[in-house]
Amino acid sequence: MTILDSPENTTANFTTTVIFSYLVEGSHVVVLTWRNGSEPVMDDRPRVAIDHERVNRTFSRSTLTIRSVDVSDTALYSCDVENSLPLNISYSSSADHQFSLYVQSEFPV
Repeated sequence: MTILDSPENTTANFTTTVIFSYLVEGSHVVVLTWRNGSEPVMDDRPRVAIDHERVNRTFSRSTLTIRSVDVSDTALYSCDVENSLPLNISYSSSADHQFSLYVQSEFPV
């Protein structure tokens, strides 16, 4: 498994939209989990969307979108990427990459 494209540290203005994306090569990519610190990012909030796409047999893409960011979104984020083969073959691997999002205050100091 190889991470081909991953997010960079980002500074965003208050209320803008940020989009982070991973492109992973691996024939058995099964889990891409976005995290804010150690907590999974959930897309059950109206401002957050997570999309997973199997591009083809060997490439997968996962995108995290946060709309109308505010200072509380400032954090260290990561995406845990895991792949494994069917249960009768004992091989698995995982990778993660951390990046930060800094949201500038609505009222600069």
